[in-house]
Amino acid sequence: MQKIKIIDLLQKISNSDIERLSELINSSNNLKPKIIPLYNEIIKNLQQPQKNTKENLWKMLFGKLAINDGLFRKLCFDLLQRVEQCISIIEMENSKHDSQLYLMQYYKNNNNEDFFEDRWQKTKAEIQCQSLISSKQLFNDYSLELMQYDFLTSNPLRSKKNNIIDTSNSLDEYYVLQKLKLLCHAINESKFTNYNMLPAFDEYIIRMAENKSLQKNTLISLYLDIYQLMKYEDTKDAFISVKRKLQTLDSIDESESRIIFQYLINYCIIELNKGRSIYEAELFIIYKTYVEKINDKTISPFRFKNIINVALKQKQFDFAAYFIDEFGKKLPSEHQQISIAFSKAKLQYEIKNYDTVISILQNVKNEDLTFNLSSKVLIVKTFYEKKEFQFLESFLESFRIFILRNKEMNTASKKIHQDFIKIIHRLIKMEFASAREIELFKSKINNNNNLPDKAWILEKLEAI
Repeated sequence: MQKIKIIDLLQKISNSDIERLSELINSSNNLKPKIIPLYNEIIKNLQQPQKNTKENLWKMLFGKLAINDGLFRKLCFDLLQRVEQCISIIEMENSKHDSQLYLMQYYKNNNNEDFFEDRWQKTKAEIQCQSLISSKQLFNDYSLELMQYDFLTSNPLRSKKNNIIDTSNSLDEYYVLQKLKLLCHAINESKFTNYNMLPAFDEYIIRMAENKSLQKNTLISLYLDIYQLMKYEDTKDAFISVKRKLQTLDSIDESESRIIFQYLINYCIIELNKGRSIYEAELFIIYKTYVEKINDKTISPFRFKNIINVALKQKQFDFAAYFIDEFGKKLPSEHQQISIAFSKAKLQYEIKNYDTVISILQNVKNEDLTFNLSSKVLIVKTFYEKKEFQFLESFLESFRIFILRNKEMNTASKKIHQDFIKIIHRLIKMEFASAREIELFKSKINNNNNLPDKAWILEKLEAI
């Protein structure tokens, strides 16, 4: 069935915006006939998309009249244009500053000087009273100063007044912050991808950002530290500085704070990849601070898993249990069951409640391949820890058959897990092996870079 663009758009608009959109559409007096009925029928059927077909919509509008494809497309196009106009109005209504700027622009263009000055003063006071610092706030301040600058320079009676310095200073703050953010983004991309370009004038921007007057801006100061953190090797001082400034994040807009936390998370991951294990504890502190300060409406399964893994490695079991219960609800609904179950099983494994691990995992029925493979590896480790080697041998055989018959797994993944099964079989028999046999086995494991839970296997060998 061919997609109808206007229906696709309306399905992606929030319920609260649909309510306001419907008010605007239905109060429009200059729309062509059939546009408003078409809109209302589409909205009525949003929860029943099978009714929002060309045939059904045409029948509602024109009864038994034969479908005219050209006319139907024209109606949909006209409705789309009006909906987009209304979305712009809604967005402006949601942004008080933007609507004030348009109002001042009107006053300026129509020589309503007193109204312009009054509105400018009130908007300036509102911006100065804002408690949270953000890029948007700096942009708003610059936009306001520029509006005043244009007003003064275009008004001969006020030519003796000017706000040149105020406009220049607000532009400097906004410009330097944005360039710093782009520099940090570019360097971060180069750490994780093949990207290798920097925005122009990078050295000049850094010199500007180091200016004492600009350093008074908390965000510029923070992003300068982040730049040093991402750019250079010896960055201990910058890391300490950013961590200290984390305490000021209550004064920074949440969207800005979220970005800053991500840079610190990325930095710790980079250092961990270099083998600097001390940053695991740092990463846990950053994650913990993040969840305390940032109110994410949803959390990705990837981040959920990473936070749990770091908490468990740091033996922060109470935090892990709290995080699973509180933040599992914020996972996308299709991921909640398996992510929560597997995380709870891992927590129970770490606190040595091995029977609970098996109970949790065996009671979850899900076709997700990643979940099934990870669960089976964890059950293998659990049977080993319980020293129930007879059950383990039997489970390994069922695991082997699962891999053999699975059509979703690629050849590489099959090889990795088949190797894991063979090594566990051999690990079970290592208790009576000679020191030389154990060393040869260790060497084999160390040479296998794709082995699941390699560190755990080596740890078990050390304990023999």
